[in-house]
Amino acid sequence: MFKGFDLLRDDIEFDLSTENVYDQPLFCNPNVLFDGKTVIWYDFINAGIVQVKDICYEVIEGFLPEMAIVEMIQNVTNHCDINSIVKRYNTLKVVLPKEWTEIIHKNIHRRNVSRSININVIFKDKLSEFSMCSTKELYLLLTSKLCQHPICYKKWTEVFEIEENDLCKVWKNVNFYWKPSILMDLDFKIAHYCIFTNSKLMTMKLINYNVCDVCEKEVENITHLFLLCSELVEFHLFMQQKLSVLFDNVDSDKIDNLVYEEVFMFGLFGSIKGVNEFCQFHVICSEILYLQKKEFT
Repeated sequence: MFKGFDLLRDDIEFDLSTENVYDQPLFCNPNVLFDGKTVIWYDFINAGIVQVKDICYEVIEGFLPEMAIVEMIQNVTNHCDINSIVKRYNTLKVVLPKEWTEIIHKNIHRRNVSRSININVIFKDKLSEFSMCSTKELYLLLTSKLCQHPICYKKWTEVFEIEENDLCKVWKNVNFYWKPSILMDLDFKIAHYCIFTNSKLMTMKLINYNVCDVCEKEVENITHLFLLCSELVEFHLFMQQKLSVLFDNVDSDKIDNLVYEEVFMFGLFGSIKGVNEFCQFHVICSEILYLQKKEFT
């Protein structure tokens, strides 16, 4: 639970009252940093100096004098370095957040006042009260921190001029229920940019060449394997003609934004009436082509 809260900490804001500020821990507190790190001083902790209120006056505003802190530590420690204590105490006062220091110099800590913390959560760039957030919203926020986009998104955006948000939709095409498992597995590998081409096998030092086994002319990477190999020219011309005939009968502005190579590799990212089923068949053609090519080699 605490780990989950720590992941969400950057998206949570607290409206701290005076009492909340005085109750803040001094050590292992991400808001109290020295040289970018939280501090933990055991001689202070053993003396009971663990919260902001422990270094402040009880009946007037402001911080305790240096020697008061020294005496508190001397009461529980036989041998202590006074200069070190004073130096660290002054450092502690400096690294406290500015708004905390301002409150300490203006307001007295009232021990008998009830505490309440207003917690706000930043969800979809909007600030919402924690008590008003649904379990689903908090779950989605947490999973967004835990999960990372696969590296294939970066790889494919370097190959095609395609938005990452659109590329995320490819998994719907990958996992169509009617596809044979062998084709679903292949689509998964294509989407993840993890087809073992000769180029990749050579990088892994499993073979000593990276040239395509079919055309024997160019380096075999994933785009060459499916799109650029000279042995595929006639096939792609045939497929482009078929697509052209199909799209001529479709009245949609989306057609103008389609790129053949992207459709061939991934299918359609959106819904276009009268086109979807064909495009899914089109993706299967690419998969069959791959299997046939591997059998040929």
